[in-house]
Amino acid sequence: MVGVAVMGMSLSIARINFDSTAKLLINKDVRSFTNQLSQSTRSARMFKIYSSPGDLAERSSGQAGDVLVLLWAQPESIEDAEWGDVQEYYYEKIVIFARVVDDTDENTGPVVRYEREFALPSATVAGTAASQTNIANLTASVMANADSQTQVKEVIELTRGLAEERLFYYSRLGDSITVNGELYHGNEARRVTNTYNFTISPRG
Repeated sequence: MVGVAVMGMSLSIARINFDSTAKLLINKDVRSFTNQLSQSTRSARMFKIYSSPGDLAERSSGQAGDVLVLLWAQPESIEDAEWGDVQEYYYEKIVIFARVVDDTDENTGPVVRYEREFALPSATVAGTAASQTNIANLTASVMANADSQTQVKEVIELTRGLAEERLFYYSRLGDSITVNGELYHGNEARRVTNTYNFTISPRG
């Protein structure tokens, strides 16, 4: 009886320690994700939300998706501008937050961050004007990571989208992004979760 009691107490302590560690990791993910979203989104010139990494259908206000694309742009140089013409813009950086869903695991998956910078046009470097750029194609190219110019980093180990089973919700006014999901840590035998809800508005 003493042995059974000791074993039960040991298992209980192990579960408490396991849950505490998982909660600490979730809190770490929340802080990291919030900081990265805040720093990126507030300074971005524009954003797009797409359905999923495998289906880059653009979402509109009131809809949700698993891919958030943030873009920075700079106007053409004064020397290149022509009087009477609207000044052209060129993309200088793209940051993508994509939730990669594992369909076999209850609609959960990691959030991956992609970042790539582009050389602005100059006398020696050609550039593609923002007005001539298909953002969905650009997004697919960056996520494919076919070159060494893209930085790729896993931001969250495991999450499940709660906004129409997606992670990023496009506000009905079209001026803000809400991240709504559940964050997980642990393993298949025992998982610890916490709901994450955060709204940010681009101001770049």
